[in-house]
Amino acid sequence: MKIDMVISRGKFHTGEYNYVFDEIATIKETCGDKARLKVILETGELGDYD
Repeated sequence: MKIDMVISRGKFHTGEYNYVFDEIATIKETCGDKARLKVILETGELGDYD
């Protein structure tokens, strides 16, 4: 089984990286060993590589 998630883009764009990290960690923990987690990044919304 595979679980897809999209990070909270608003939090990421405002620099709340710890929130995004915790969000991913919580979902991964919930998945356990029974599901593979795929994190989707909306890279098209990033203005540049920085």
